[in-house]
Amino acid sequence: MGATHTMAQDQKAPKKDERVTFAVEIVCSSCVKNIKKQFAYEKGVKDVRVNQAKQQVTVTYNPTKTDTKRMIAAFKEIGKDATVATPPEVIN
Repeated sequence: MGATHTMAQDQKAPKKDERVTFAVEIVCSSCVKNIKKQFAYEKGVKDVRVNQAKQQVTVTYNPTKTDTKRMIAAFKEIGKDATVATPPEVIN
């Protein structure tokens, strides 16, 4: 007999973290601080890297707890328009 694989096994497998990069207008160090502060409270966000020179924010997150739409909404809460610059990629 061959090995069997059940859906329950798939559901128990831990989801891997994902990383996404957003294009965001970042004009000053205060913007950097506000972005980091905002994402410190976002559920599922594990790491935020702000690159003012490139006008990019890279976020590492748990995809079972948040997604790009929620993160874009978080940018809007602090008056920032953000678009996905590079699509989410699985890491780990």
